[in-house]
Amino acid sequence: MLYDNVNQTPSAQYYTYPTIALSGQGHSLMGFTSAGPAKYCQAAAANRYRTDAAATFNLPADFTTVTSSYNPGANRWGDFTQTVVAPSDDMTLWTFSQYTPTSNGWGVRAAQFKAPRPATPTLAAIPSCGTATVTINGTSSNHSEFFDPGAGYSKRLRVTVTGPAAVTVSNVIFVNPTKLTANLTFTTGGSYTLIVINPDGQFTKSAPFTVSCSTARKANTTEELKADIYPDPVHDVLSLEFENSGEATIQLMDNNGHVLRQLQSSNNNIKLKKNNNSSYQHASNIVHKN
Repeated sequence: MLYDNVNQTPSAQYYTYPTIALSGQGHSLMGFTSAGPAKYCQAAAANRYRTDAAATFNLPADFTTVTSSYNPGANRWGDFTQTVVAPSDDMTLWTFSQYTPTSNGWGVRAAQFKAPRPATPTLAAIPSCGTATVTINGTSSNHSEFFDPGAGYSKRLRVTVTGPAAVTVSNVIFVNPTKLTANLTFTTGGSYTLIVINPDGQFTKSAPFTVSCSTARKANTTEELKADIYPDPVHDVLSLEFENSGEATIQLMDNNGHVLRQLQSSNNNIKLKKNNNSSYQHASNIVHKN
């Protein structure tokens, strides 16, 4: 029941010929004609969000501005309203209500009522380049929520990502009004923004976030190090002075490519003392790094 519990009888408003519809999101809309002793007949509606207290409606609002009176005489009022949910998205609400556009005449006004925008999205964790399943959390304000009507509807919940390169989005799953999951594929690092679009076309953007793309060094690769090697020929001690730094595997080889000695070192200056097991005499082809 919807009634005016504010104004006294001489100025009370009356709501007649109501119809009501409930969206898949859980919001309600009631359409009706509003009139009273001090008010001409208007097309009006009142809504209720799914999180509102039970058995309550928000204040009615007119969506016509009528300045004409209506004295039905033999022409009875049409006794008509209709309130429906859009079949394409299961969330947009429409109502068709009567009003008096001209003196002693009546018409029907159609009005569309959209739900609040999606909740503000935030990624639970920032992915790196490649494909990852991400969780998207929503912060709700003024009844904002995510919504998906499910299979069979032409308009569905969508997620897009904008940034320096195209991002592939797949397998968007509605978990609850403030949580989604989706598969995102990034090929380029940089600053991106995620956008959640409800079936009715309204959208909300996340704050920018940065995706990193690091290239891992291949294991077991070999690169030649630059080094000063002396003396040549070797008498007692071979000295190696490297331009490069870092852990290296050093191999001493003869001219035939046979490894004579191998050691691990991160020093830039190495001195190797010749012993009876060392047969190298010339410092050629001797230094490599793994």
